[in-house]
Amino acid sequence: EICTGEPVQISVVASPDHYPIVNELTDQWNDAGPVADGRCVSATVRAMPASAVAASSGPGWDEARDGPRPDVWAPDFSAWLSLAAGRPDAAGVLPQEKSPSLATSPTVIGMQRPMAEALGWPKRALGWTDLVGAFQGGKTWANYGHREWGAMRLGMADPTRSGAGLAAAMTLMDPDNNQTQSNEELYIALSASQLTTTSAADPAALLRQYGDAGAEDVPALPAAIPVLERELAEYAAGSPR
Repeated sequence: EICTGEPVQISVVASPDHYPIVNELTDQWNDAGPVADGRCVSATVRAMPASAVAASSGPGWDEARDGPRPDVWAPDFSAWLSLAAGRPDAAGVLPQEKSPSLATSPTVIGMQRPMAEALGWPKRALGWTDLVGAFQGGKTWANYGHREWGAMRLGMADPTRSGAGLAAAMTLMDPDNNQTQSNEELYIALSASQLTTTSAADPAALLRQYGDAGAEDVPALPAAIPVLERELAEYAAGSPR
């Protein structure tokens, strides 16, 4: 199908870590000469954190501050859509039907191997509730045969900015995902907060701590952090010390 005239411009916003692949795919699409109802179409992609898009979505989108209003938004975690839609003004510009998933990567717990082994991994699966529950009531690594490691330390990615951090927070606050919190769930969430000694904007910043650390620093680093599986694989591929 042939099209003429100036192309209709489509603005696409993707999360920064997804931008390279989304931009590459969009370039391929543009090169194929897409047509819609006889009109030429062209898309441009830019990177913007999903948290910022969620906060800015709505009739009051500020193009001077945030750039062109997106026609397409590809956040890195579906919960950002739900958070944005929780604002009445934003709900009106977001799709009412369930948005399609383009790709998935599990949010996992990145954990120092000796510490995971001390808690029974790999024979025992470890989730956030298992980790936090093992150190409630003032327990330390001394309870698991490693007094030299001191207290349990967790690292957390900022749940207001990081998809992995938001997923971890949601899991800690409502492990059974029934939309209500029991007293035990509240206790787990509070304990997790008390055990968190390090926070960062995203998992990449948390992972850098381990790559920069010497052997003497390891016990003082968080035993566990939330991270996307692909981020952990990318870190491991760099042969960290």
